[in-house]
Amino acid sequence: MQKCIIPLLFLSFFVCAGEEVTEIFETYKNSIVYVQQTLYFESSRVKHAELFKRLENHYKMKMLDTYFTIASGSGFFISSEGHIITNHHVIDISDLDEYRDKIFWGLMNAILNDLPENLLSDKEFEQVMGDFKVLFKKSEFHFRLTVKNEIQKTFEIVKSNKNLDIAILKIPADENYTAIPLGDSDNLKVGKTVIALGYPLQSVFDLFLKFKELKSTLTTGNISAIRNEIWGIQHSASINFGNSGGPLINLEGEVIGVNVAKVESTIFFAIPAKRIFKWLKDTKQNNLITLNENTSTRYTSGTSSVTGEKREILQTGKSLFIKLEKPYNVYINDLFKGTTPLLISDLEPGEGFLRIESGEEYHGIQLKVIAERTDIVTYSPKMGKYLGNLFIESSPAGAVVLIDGKTRGETPIALSDITAEKHTLKLKKTGYQDYEKEIVVKKKDTIRIAGELVKVYQITFRDSLPEKTQIKVSNEKDEYTFSVKNEIWIVAGNWTFTFTNKIFKEASLTFEITENKKIDFTPEYYISGIRFVNLLPESKVLLNNNDITEKLQNNTYETRVGNYEIRIKTEKYKDYCEKIELEKDKNAAIHIVYEFSPAVRGGIDAWIGYPALGAGVLFLVTGLIINNDPVAIDLSGSYDDYVVLKWTGLTLACTGLVAISVGSVFAVISAIQFHKAKTDTEIWKEIAFSINIKDNVPVLLLHIPLKSKQPGHSYSFLSNPSK
Repeated sequence: MQKCIIPLLFLSFFVCAGEEVTEIFETYKNSIVYVQQTLYFESSRVKHAELFKRLENHYKMKMLDTYFTIASGSGFFISSEGHIITNHHVIDISDLDEYRDKIFWGLMNAILNDLPENLLSDKEFEQVMGDFKVLFKKSEFHFRLTVKNEIQKTFEIVKSNKNLDIAILKIPADENYTAIPLGDSDNLKVGKTVIALGYPLQSVFDLFLKFKELKSTLTTGNISAIRNEIWGIQHSASINFGNSGGPLINLEGEVIGVNVAKVESTIFFAIPAKRIFKWLKDTKQNNLITLNENTSTRYTSGTSSVTGEKREILQTGKSLFIKLEKPYNVYINDLFKGTTPLLISDLEPGEGFLRIESGEEYHGIQLKVIAERTDIVTYSPKMGKYLGNLFIESSPAGAVVLIDGKTRGETPIALSDITAEKHTLKLKKTGYQDYEKEIVVKKKDTIRIAGELVKVYQITFRDSLPEKTQIKVSNEKDEYTFSVKNEIWIVAGNWTFTFTNKIFKEASLTFEITENKKIDFTPEYYISGIRFVNLLPESKVLLNNNDITEKLQNNTYETRVGNYEIRIKTEKYKDYCEKIELEKDKNAAIHIVYEFSPAVRGGIDAWIGYPALGAGVLFLVTGLIINNDPVAIDLSGSYDDYVVLKWTGLTLACTGLVAISVGSVFAVISAIQFHKAKTDTEIWKEIAFSINIKDNVPVLLLHIPLKSKQPGHSYSFLSNPSK
C-alpha cells in the first residue's frame, strides 16, 4: 500500500498545479498585449498591383493597404490605467533603416520558398520584388499594440532603458485593465514552476504567411538557475522571439520576471522583477508601484511582495463607518456601496480593497474583515488628488516640459502622475518661441498635446547700446518691449525696431527677419556742455578716466548727454572729483574748489609747527630762567624790578608753553599729511584737539580718529607740560 502513496502525491500535485496554471491564464490572458513595429504598405506605391492580388488570393490575406509587421514582442499591464511593461528592444527603432533591408530579404526568401511554381514567372517575381523593395524603403513606420487579441491601440513610450532592456508604455485609460502584480524575485528557488505568457513567433513571417489570427499563449517550466546577470532568471518555460517583454509568473499569480531571450532550444532567460522595481524607483515612477499594488488585489497580503515593506491595512468587523463630510463614492472590490458619510454593515469576512473617490479626489486601502469583531470601526481617510495622464510631444522634439513651473523632462514624454486639476503647461526650446497652455486634467483622463513650436531668431547689435535703452519690436499684429539686458528672440517676418532713450533721439528701423541677425544701429545722441569754473591752467581734466584737457575750449567741453565722472588732477592740490548727469538742452557747470595736497599741507604745517616748537622751547627756558629767584635777585636792583622780572619770566614761560602746544599740533598734522602723501590713501578722517585745565595745569588733548576695523576706534595723544 505504501508503494502507491508517492505516485499518488505526485499525481495530486500536478493536478493542483494544472488547475492553478489554468486559473492564472484565465485571470490574466487579457493582461498580455502584442506590440508590433509595422510598415504601412500603400497600393499607390507599387507598379504591379495585379501581381499582388495573385499573392493575396493564394495566401488568403491582404498584402497592400495594410500593416506589415517587421518586429514584434509582448508586454503586460502593471496598472489598471493602461501602463505596460515590455522590453526596450521591442520598441527600439535606432537601426530601422538597416532592419528594413534585412526584413525585405527575409520576406523575399520566405515567399520564394513557399511560392507555387506557376503563380509568378521569373520576370513577374522580379517585378514584385522591385515593388516590395520600394514599399520597404518608402512606407511609413507605425507602432501598433493589440489588446485582448483584437483591439488596436496607440501608445506612448513613458520611459525606456536600453541597458536594462526595460520600457514602460501607456495607452489611453478608456477602461479598467487587469494588471498583474509584481512579485518577489529575491527568494526564488531552482525547481519552482513558472509560467510564460506572450505572443511567441519563430519569425515575423510566421504571422504574415501562416497565422491569420492573434492568440496569446501559455507555456510552463521550471526555474533552472539564478544568475547575477541582468538576465538573472534562467528557466525552461518555452519562449520564442515574440515572447520578449511578456511576463514570467509564479504559481501565486505574480510577475517574477520579464522574458527577454532564447539562447538554445531549451534555455530561456528573464529579467528579475526586483530590477524592474528598482528601475521604477530610480526613475521616479513610484506611482506605478502604488497603482500596481492597489489594482491587483487577488494575490496580495499584508506585506508588499515587491518592496518587502508592510502595507497599510484597514482591519474591521462587518460594520464600517466612513466618516467624511463631503460626498464621495465608496467601492469595495469595485462594487458600489454608497456615498459618504456612509455606514456599511454587511461586510463579508476576508480580504478586499476599499476605494473612495470623487471626480477629482481618491483614496484606496487594503481591507481585512475579521468575523470575530463586533464593534463599528470609524474611518476618516485623507483624500488625495486623483491622477490623470498627460502625453506631450512637440515639433521639433526635445523641448523642455514645465508643469506649473516645475521641469518634468523633454518631449516626447508621458506623465501619469498629473493631479486632476488645472495646470499650466510650458514648452521651452532654445531657438523657438515658448509654447504655453492651460490644461484641465480630470479623473483618469488622458490628454494628448502636440505643441507646434515656432522658430525664432536672435537679434543682436554690432555696437553695445547705452543702459536704459528700450527696444520696441512691432508689426501689424504684435508688439514687444525689451531692454538692452534682455535677449531678443522673434519669429520670422517684417519687424520694426524702435529705440528710445532720453540721451539720444528716438529712431526706428525695419527689417525682414529670416535668420539670426546682427543690427547696425548708431544712436544720434543729444549734445550738452560742461563748463569748468576756477580751472587752473596746469590742471588735467579726466572724463570717465579719459583725458579731455586738450579738447577744452574756453574751459568748456561738449559731449553727449548721460552720466559722467569728472576728475581734476593738479600737482599741488588734491584730486577734485564729482559725478554729474548731463541732460538734454541743459549745460552743466563744475565749480572747482582746490585743496592743498597732503604733501603741500604737510610742508605748510611743518613750516609753522617746527619754528613754533623752537620758539616755544626758547621762551619757556628763558622764562623759567628769569623766573628763578637767584637769577631775578641778581638782575633786579630793587623790589619793583624783582617783581617785574618775575612776571616777565612767567609770561615768557606761558608764551613758550602755548607756542610748544601749537607747534606740536602743527608738527603732528604735518607728519600725518606727509604720511597721507606717501601712502596716497585717506587714512586719517579728521583731527580735533582741546585744552583742559587739570589741577591748575593746562592739558592739550589731540584726538586723531583713524580708519579702523573697529567702528569708532580712535587714538588720543596727551600733551602735559608738567610731565
